[in-house]
Amino acid sequence: MNCVHLDRLRCTPEATAAWYSQRREYRALLRRKRERFRCAKIDAEKSTPRQLWRSVDALLGRGCMPPLDDIGAEQFHRYFDDKVAGVRSATADAPPPSFSLTSFDVSFRQFHPVTMDEGSHCSGSSVAR
Repeated sequence: MNCVHLDRLRCTPEATAAWYSQRREYRALLRRKRERFRCAKIDAEKSTPRQLWRSVDALLGRGCMPPLDDIGAEQFHRYFDDKVAGVRSATADAPPPSFSLTSFDVSFRQFHPVTMDEGSHCSGSSVAR
């Protein structure tokens, strides 16, 4: 959660400003990453026009089913209720989950914080969906 949603906890104006600033930076980084991905995709496929057009169509969202306007909130809610009921009935006879205890002296010895560049590299190597 962020300070905007935790207004009841009286986040400071500085914390709120910092959160907005980080969110703007994240969105700008995401835009740059998407642009680089699209450019690299087009450059990689420029020698095969058929594949290039398929990629352009996919990047633009062509060929996808248009959203349905004839579904209402009640049908949408009923879909998820039915989905949850199906999962519950499918797992009703399953044994209860088992957990194993661990000692309290376990620690992340190899853990280290990641830098912004490392995080950007990892998020840039995965396709945003």
